[in-house]
Amino acid sequence: DSDGDSVTLDSGVTVLIENDVPVLDDQAEPIELTVHEDALEGGNPEGDEQTTTAKFTFAQLSGLVLAGADTPLSFSLNLATDGEGALHGTDTGLTQNGEPIIWQVVGDELHGVVGEGAEAETVFTLAEGDDGFVFTLLGNIDHGALDEGTGDDDTESLSLAGAFVATDSDGDSVTLDSGVAVLIENDVPVLDEQAGPI
Repeated sequence: DSDGDSVTLDSGVTVLIENDVPVLDDQAEPIELTVHEDALEGGNPEGDEQTTTAKFTFAQLSGLVLAGADTPLSFSLNLATDGEGALHGTDTGLTQNGEPIIWQVVGDELHGVVGEGAEAETVFTLAEGDDGFVFTLLGNIDHGALDEGTGDDDTESLSLAGAFVATDSDGDSVTLDSGVAVLIENDVPVLDEQAGPI
């Protein structure tokens, strides 16, 4: 006061610090990586550069998310088996020999499978690896209608929307619901030049 007496305000004054959360960057360039049916066992490869695997690095995925103040971001697979946003049990949008390929959570991986139970066949997998996530093609998929040949260069796009979750340093997360896809290039039959004439 005016003659020098003082008191410390030990209550009644508060600063509210509002949280910041990561959000998707809708201006970011989408990520599309290609795998090749030609490189499958029994396929008709056209060169050493064809592959059945594609790696999405943490750095690539970081480019799709605005982290905000709570850096750094970490990434994980969406392994929820129920509830809103779960991929488990949903249609991938692709088929194999006319049968739908369905997302399944298997341990700490995401699998695309055809059929159920003991008859289920895994067509592709998505698993965490060093510095990113590895997509592995294990079997063929349908390219176009089953009664229409689409050619060797035809690709089908597998959206990985919903497969990845970005989490900031204080635990806020956002699911990457767009911007990531795998292009699966077709394989076609070829004549065997080593076969003897009939």
